[in-house]
Amino acid sequence: MIRVAGLDDAHAVLANAQGQAVTLISPPLSQPGLGWWRELVRALRAEFPHVDFQAVADCGPSAGLALAALRAGLGPVAAEVPADVWDKLNDIATQAGTWMAKGEDAAP
Repeated sequence: MIRVAGLDDAHAVLANAQGQAVTLISPPLSQPGLGWWRELVRALRAEFPHVDFQAVADCGPSAGLALAALRAGLGPVAAEVPADVWDKLNDIATQAGTWMAKGEDAAP
């Protein structure tokens, strides 16, 4: 996963993807918010329709933010929450057709 801080970072990564699948991960979304990430990903998909990429929403330690991201269709989602909470979020993600990443394993 490649952590991106904004549109310029993500643009540079996708412009250099050279046919490889890429997984981007947001900065912790407690600051910029879910709407910011949704719109950034929307813009990237419009600009790079032929690049195979996933966009992971990093919700940090907030189970509530992770749940909101899943409900908003922003999966996949990363969260660094207690194991029992992560398991429940993972079940919800699976039902929504996406996946969860554990926060500590999500990106450098």
